[in-house]
Amino acid sequence: MVKKKQIFHKYTALGNDYIVIDQKNLKSKITSHLVKKMCQRNFGIGADGVLLVEKVSKNLFKLKIFNSDGSTAGKSGNGMRIAAHYLSQTYSPANQFQLQIKQKIFFVEKWQILKNNFKASIQMGESVPILIPQNCTLPFKFKKDKLFVKIKGTFLPAVVQDMGNPHLSLVDEERKLSKQDLISFAREIQMSKYFKKSKGVNVQLVHPVNKKKIKIYIYERGSGYTLASGSSSCAVALAAQKLDPLIKFPIHVKNEQGELRVSQKDGQIYLEGKCCHLFQGLFFL
Repeated sequence: MVKKKQIFHKYTALGNDYIVIDQKNLKSKITSHLVKKMCQRNFGIGADGVLLVEKVSKNLFKLKIFNSDGSTAGKSGNGMRIAAHYLSQTYSPANQFQLQIKQKIFFVEKWQILKNNFKASIQMGESVPILIPQNCTLPFKFKKDKLFVKIKGTFLPAVVQDMGNPHLSLVDEERKLSKQDLISFAREIQMSKYFKKSKGVNVQLVHPVNKKKIKIYIYERGSGYTLASGSSSCAVALAAQKLDPLIKFPIHVKNEQGELRVSQKDGQIYLEGKCCHLFQGLFFL
């Protein structure tokens, strides 16, 4: 029996890597099993997720985002930039075009390709607070209506919000905690009853650098520890400003492999950064 061959493209955004598949080239339905198989780093292509793109009109494109465990994501800043890179190369849209994720529309603005690096400003929408009950059984406490989370005996100020995905941002001003501390804590709370409906929560450990720059470590639901995240960068920028009013946009967010720029305009959050095309190939289904 001859196996079907699926055309794919592999991209990375600061180490956050995705497989891109165009609906027009789709040979088989994208299932959870297939996503996990393709994202497997030892026996598949290897990636943090899969992006399924579809052209609707010259300047409107649908995007569906899958995590490496086969679940779907509501939003991904790096995934959206990567999708925009592929679409700009393949369809040559206008300098401003639209991505539709589920029923929401997001703008891609001021995109440009320099050699193999793609740079654009992506509209990320608004943040919605997630309410944690005062009697929460997680290692949380409230002080003057502010949330604090206990990790290794230290209570850190925290912000919980939804940017299409749920985010828990932990601000470690004294930089006492490490990447491994984040991973251990994030794994523990993924399926707590407070985040069960959303199938987990993205968790960030935030180390402020100055009033214009912050450094982050990221654990993503559905993917685990990751080198970079666009939506997490937006979430921590908003969290940092909420906890410290002296922090002003634009904010530079240092992920492990590079920086992303987060700005705000008319209540909307915008993410700016680079991504690049690594290779394309065929995957046997």
